[in-house]
Order: sequence, then C-alpha cells, then structure tokens
Amino acid sequence: MRTPGSLRTAPEFSALAQHLRELSNGRQFVYFQIAGNWGDALIRKGAVNFFDVEGFSPRFCYPRDRERQIYTFKRFPPRKKGVLDHAAMARFAHGLDLAVISGGGSGSPSYSGTRGLATTLLRYFSKVVVLPHSYALPPVPGDVTYYCRDRDDSLQAVGSAVFCHDMAFYLEPTRRDAMMDVGYFFRGDRESKYKLNRLPGNVDVSRLGNELADPDGLFDIVGRYETVVTDRLHVAIAGALLGRTTYALGGSYWKMRSVFDASLQPNFPNAHFCASPRDLPADIYNRLTPWL
Repeated sequence: MRTPGSLRTAPEFSALAQHLRELSNGRQFVYFQIAGNWGDALIRKGAVNFFDVEGFSPRFCYPRDRERQIYTFKRFPPRKKGVLDHAAMARFAHGLDLAVISGGGSGSPSYSGTRGLATTLLRYFSKVVVLPHSYALPPVPGDVTYYCRDRDDSLQAVGSAVFCHDMAFYLEPTRRDAMMDVGYFFRGDRESKYKLNRLPGNVDVSRLGNELADPDGLFDIVGRYETVVTDRLHVAIAGALLGRTTYALGGSYWKMRSVFDASLQPNFPNAHFCASPRDLPADIYNRLTPWL
C-alpha cells in the first residue's frame, strides 16, 4: 500500500533504483541538479529522498548545505551560461563511471539545458542517466539512459525512454490545513498559453524560489487553498499530493497533459485536467473571462 498523497511505493521507482544499482555496479555516482525554479526544488528533494531510502550515497554537484535556505530565483545560484569548470568536473568524475542528471522539463526547444549537459558529461563519464523528463528533442549520441515522465509524447523524440513518475511524486508532504477557497497559480513565461498571470491575486509561486529553495515553502503556499488552479506542472503536483481539488490547465505544449495522463489521473481523483479555460468549473471560468 502506498502512502496516500505519494507515489513513493510505485513499481516504477523500484525499477529505477534497480537500474541505477546495475549501471553503477554498486559504486558511487554523481548527481547533477539542473538549474530551475521552485518547482524544480520538488524534483530535487524527491530525488534526494529517493537516494536516501534506496541506500544510494551519490556525490552531489551542488551545495547541499544550502538546500533548506530560501533563495530568490534571480539571486541564487549564479547562472554562468556556457562556462564550464573542467577541473571541477574532472574532480567530480574521478574514479566513477556514472552521472545522473536531475529530472525536469529542459528537454524541449524552449529549455534544452539537459541535452547540452548530457553531451558534456559524456566527456567525463562512460554512462549517463537522465531522470524523468519531458522530451521534444532527439537523444544525444552515447551511452545515455533516458527516463520520461509520460507514456506517449516523449517517445516521439526519444523512442528508447523508460517511463517513471516525475521525482516530485516521491515526496510525502505533511498535512496542511486550508485557510482559503481558491488559489490561482498561473505562469507568465514562454510556456504560458493564456497569459492568465495578469489575473488579480494570481501568484506565480514557482518564480519565488529556485531549485535549491526549501520545497516545504511551496507546499505551505499551495496548501493554503482548498482548490488549486494552475498551469504550472509542479504546482499541480503539489496540490494533488496535498489532497487539494486541483485543476491543471494545459500550456504551450503537451507537458501538463502527458504527465496528467501518466501519473495524476490514475492516482489522484482530486486532480482534473483542463485543455482550455472553458473546461474549468463555471464559477472559476467566469472569473478568468475578463483576462482571456
């Protein structure tokens, strides 16, 4: 029996653990965290919990002592695009064969950092594993194992990808008591389809922290509401994990719908996918109408 509000005991996570043991031959590997927003902190914490429970002791290529501190998205960490510390990379790789890249959404034309990182890591490691992603770009040449967090669209780009739930589903958040009725969490970036971030009272919560911020803070904000309305994937996951009535609105491409079909719909009856705002309950849609 899995813990309510978590997919921690799902067979896909057990299969992932077994595969990592086989690829690492029981040895240590290096975990690389993709830079991102507060939603990526849920992915990171899910992966860290997964490693702890499964008995892995990876080297972490990010400052773990700063994990639980709160950082704004723009301030920390420094983003030096295109700059690679070869000496540091060689030090991380010394004596090890396997690199593991965090899960996320940076496998698309909009965010392609994972593909570049995998290419770089193959210069230092003989094997690379990419934890559950959404893929819209072809794989890179080399010994790379791709995990995808959907069962359909990602396979069009990376046919060899193996399904596993997004690492955020490994989390077991503590209960929060809701204090308000409906919370709106719409994005305003390139993945936004309807630009509903203009809605009065909207909170683009993912932009309030980065991948090293404390995910409990995100759960605290989302958990204030009985009903969560969002086009942010990890806000939808947070709402579902907390048992909130969650309406997940599709974005500029298929990511939300595909993860909903693979993980949310089969396991969280409190979660509902909306292909467009018109699919939302009438009272919610009517509030959004002036901003569409």
